[in-house]
Formats: sequence, structure tokens, C-alpha cells
Amino acid sequence: MKIQIVIIWLGTALGVAAAPLGIMVPAYFYPNGNDYWNAMSNAATLVPLIAILNPASGPGTAQDANYVSAVANLHHAGGQVIAYVHTSYATRAMSEVTNDVSLAISRNAGWVLFTDADLPNPYDMLPTYWTNEVNVVPSLNQSAPVTRIKMSSITNQIPTLNITGAAGAYEIQSTSNLVSWTPLQVLYTPTGTGTVGDVTATNRAASFYRTRQ
Repeated sequence: MKIQIVIIWLGTALGVAAAPLGIMVPAYFYPNGNDYWNAMSNAATLVPLIAILNPASGPGTAQDANYVSAVANLHHAGGQVIAYVHTSYATRAMSEVTNDVSLAISRNAGWVLFTDADLPNPYDMLPTYWTNEVNVVPSLNQSAPVTRIKMSSITNQIPTLNITGAAGAYEIQSTSNLVSWTPLQVLYTPTGTGTVGDVTATNRAASFYRTRQ
């Protein structure tokens, strides 16, 4: 699901583009004696990248200097780090993931990782085709249409919104407080462009809009 927001305030509009595709890595490998963390730092200079940190099936009991250095290097390269939280092998069902980058994009996935590593721990290494996987992400981000929503005009306090992006269906939502969003209209566009007017805006001093595709 892609979400874009445009804020209209006293006749001024701000358009926000959709976020690009990135790579999220379950980095369950120790940052010593291998080049995986260095490879992720190098990749973070090219593509959006998040590493999931897992020192000891959770945070561990003490600070580890090798992890401190690896995380600092990844942050310096522009990457992000989030933490793994141990859940004692929760039993809720997990949907299967198909090894298809194009399918991930068509379903509006924001973060992907595909690996050829095997069980029992497929996350103790980077895939053998890591460099190719990193290189394909920028090309996909450059070729995919960027979704934009902006205000083109206001007539009798009724704003007109222009939507541009990939072909498909866009649900336009509005709010006055950025908390409770109300569906305004579903726009179907085979060309990736369309126009929506909001007659309900006359009841509000300020309006906020976003699209869901």
C-alpha cells in the first residue's frame, strides 16, 4: 500500500512523493570475520537499507564493541538499524512470500530481501547474489512512476486535486485533524493521471489529503 499526503492550507499545496523501494536485511550475522556488514554499508550509499540487529536472540546482556562499530558505520553510510525482539516462536500464521521482485513492487512493497541461504538459519549470511540485488533496486526506483498529489486550483473554496503516477485505482482520503481520515472518492485511471474535486472542503478551515493505491 502506498500513501501520499498533500496539505492544503489557505490555498497553498504541498505534494509528497511515494517512498522508493528499499532493502531490509535480517542481519543475524556477527560483524567480525566476514564482509557482510561492510557490504551492507556499501549498499546503503546506493539504496535505502534497514538492517535488523540481533546480537543474542534479542539485545544480549552487554554492549559489544564490534556491533557498536558496525552500526556506526552503517549509520554513517545512510543506513538504518532496527532491533530484533524475541517472541518465543509465536504461532500465528505467516503468509508465504514468493521470490519475485516485480510482484513485490506491483503489490506496493516498500522493503524487500530475497536470499538463497538455507535452513536452519537463512539469515546468517547475505545472499550470494547480493551485489546484483542491490544494483537492481535503483533501476526499479528510477523506472517506476512516482505518485504525486497536488492542488491545481480552488474555486468557490472547492479545491481540485491532480493525481499522477502509475495506472490503477487510488482512494482519495481527507481529514481536518490528521487523525480521522474519511474516504472522499475512488479514482480509476488507466493512464496514471486524474482529477478530483472536494466539495466537502467548504466546511473546513484547513484540509489534508492522501491517496492509497
